[in-house]
Amino acid sequence: MKKVLILLIVLIIVILLTVGGFYGYSYFEKQKEAKFLSENPQTKDAYALIVQREKEVKKDPTFYDGWMSLAFNWKGIGEVLKDEKYLWRSAKLYDEVIKRWGTKAYLPFLNQANVYIELEEYDKAENDLKIALEQDIGEQNLYIALADLYRLYMNKSKEDVMAVYEKGLVTVVSGGNLVNSYASYLNSVGEYEKALKYYKMLSQAYPNNTGYQNLIKELEIKVEPAKN
Repeated sequence: MKKVLILLIVLIIVILLTVGGFYGYSYFEKQKEAKFLSENPQTKDAYALIVQREKEVKKDPTFYDGWMSLAFNWKGIGEVLKDEKYLWRSAKLYDEVIKRWGTKAYLPFLNQANVYIELEEYDKAENDLKIALEQDIGEQNLYIALADLYRLYMNKSKEDVMAVYEKGLVTVVSGGNLVNSYASYLNSVGEYEKALKYYKMLSQAYPNNTGYQNLIKELEIKVEPAKN
């Protein structure tokens, strides 16, 4: 019995030392990270804001802008240092925002999608953008973001990309940026006649834009032989 008691005491001591060592190491690493980020010219301003925001959200957990600022600045640090650790930290903070505020706004989903693109987590980015569109079907930048994700990162078909743009055109009111993005895409994939149609629309809306006028002339030259 005495031996068992001694072994039990030794085991407890080992566990306590292990746990204490882990927390001690974790504390040391956090201090080391804080020192590096606060002294690095590339990160010190963003990190100073992070420290401030952490205090603010601790004092007031309902401070939406504070949570958003934390996520945004960790993303910036991750991009500058090219370190996925900080990008994941940003993504998790956006999860916290979404958990606290639900699906009341599209911006956390759009911002998190951009983080996931940096992490090459394209399916997660796509899911975020689709949820964002459910929150605000009239926001043209969300259609542009989803189309860009499909064409630049996910290797989606031309039909898939065009479907995103077409859905946006049906839904968005005064979507000049969306029309411009779609026209540019159509031109890049050889859909010259369709591109010409949208550039003419843009030229009518913005008659002083010589860039549209020049593109129309170029496209008319490309389209004319096809008609003949």
